[in-house]
Amino acid sequence: MFLDRQTLLTGVNPQALTTGTIVSTDIYDTGAAEDAGIGMDINCFLAVTTAFAGGTSVAITLQTATDAAFTSPVALWTVTFATAALTLGAQLYLPVVPAGTLRFLRFSYAITGTYTAGAIRSGFVMDRQAWQPVAGNQPV
Repeated sequence: MFLDRQTLLTGVNPQALTTGTIVSTDIYDTGAAEDAGIGMDINCFLAVTTAFAGGTSVAITLQTATDAAFTSPVALWTVTFATAALTLGAQLYLPVVPAGTLRFLRFSYAITGTYTAGAIRSGFVMDRQAWQPVAGNQPV
């Protein structure tokens, strides 16, 4: 999995999530008027950089809009993760960017409860990180 600065929606630094509804610090401009999801799958990911504590869950929504200000955002999908899944180092994969997108994309994070700790890095990647360190696939 390769990360590219232009496809990170949390910017260079991880984004803290504490309470309420928070949108990603950055947006992604597809450069196309619509349907950026047609063709190869664009995978969405979320990596936990600081373990979450104190809250109940985070609902992540992929939003699209015709303008960078997200004047009228359209929700494409929503996935909810309980605090137990938001552990340090967790790499959580989200649904792919679907067909039918508008020009701009961002994530919205709806937090249930109040977190005293928790930060993420999120964005888009072409391939998911699938390698796992298990016996038999270690370098020799």
